[in-house]
Amino acid sequence: MASYDVASTIHQSLAVGVFTSDPSLLGFKRLMCGGGGSGGGGGGRELADYCRAALHECMTREEPAALPAYVDLHAEVASLLAAASRGSDGGRGFRSSTF
Repeated sequence: MASYDVASTIHQSLAVGVFTSDPSLLGFKRLMCGGGGSGGGGGGRELADYCRAALHECMTREEPAALPAYVDLHAEVASLLAAASRGSDGGRGFRSSTF
């Protein structure tokens, strides 16, 4: 995702209620964009920032149905990063040998 101004995105995502009355979008904003430590682990703020940016992107492009794809993308990237941090053997403890 391209770099963005977090303060501007936060301000714009707070205005979601002005542009829509869709309960699912309003609920997404309330639950996922709050930054109150939700999202598990230490990534609550990072996830909230990402969700704010994704919500803003979907609202400005008038494609709110794309929001689940952004959330899925974030989850997949997080999963890949976690797998990479465990190592290429999936955490089983095998080491590649060189001959």
